[in-house]
Amino acid sequence: VAIATTVAYGADFANEKELCSNQWNNFQVIRSMSGLTAPTDEQFTTYNKSAQGIVDAETVRQNKFNADKNYRSVSAETAFHAGEIVKAAQVKDQEEIQVQYRWLTISCKNCHRMYRTDTKLSP
Repeated sequence: VAIATTVAYGADFANEKELCSNQWNNFQVIRSMSGLTAPTDEQFTTYNKSAQGIVDAETVRQNKFNADKNYRSVSAETAFHAGEIVKAAQVKDQEEIQVQYRWLTISCKNCHRMYRTDTKLSP
């Protein structure tokens, strides 16, 4: 059974590393339940909470660590796909959760590619 780790909007992250660590925890909760079996109502609730935690943290990221236009764009993309997981969880659409989870993965990788690997920059 996965335990959801979420952050409420307005949480005070000391730095980007702390915020990304929180995002990783929520991401892993979603990933751990993205299997081949039909989710239970409790799991849909967990999807919802974890994805909402990602959306909320991305709002904090954009307000507190507003580095540049590329950074804001990738953060918005991450928040969008997590928000779509929230919507899909509310209507219990597992297929849409899986589709949006894949796009969420891509948006996270895009940010890390730009700011952690390619340029060695930290926003």
